[in-house]
Amino acid sequence: VILPALQHKIVVVLYKNPNIQINELKELLGVLPDVTTHTVENAIYQLRKNYGHDFILNAKGRYKIGHL
Repeated sequence: VILPALQHKIVVVLYKNPNIQINELKELLGVLPDVTTHTVENAIYQLRKNYGHDFILNAKGRYKIGHL
C-alpha cells in the first residue's frame, strides 16, 4: 500500500508511540501544536475512511493504531 507522505508518517509514529496525544503527534510530525489548521486530523480522517474507523483509535484523547 502506498500512502501519501503525511499519512505514512502518522502510521509510523503511532506504531512506534501508542497512546499519544494529538499535540505530541503533531510535534513528532513537525507540525507546530498551536497551528490552527486541521491537516493532521484530516489525514487521520482519510486513513479511517480508507481502512476503517478502527484503524486509528482515539481513547480519551490518545491515538493509537487499532486494526484493519
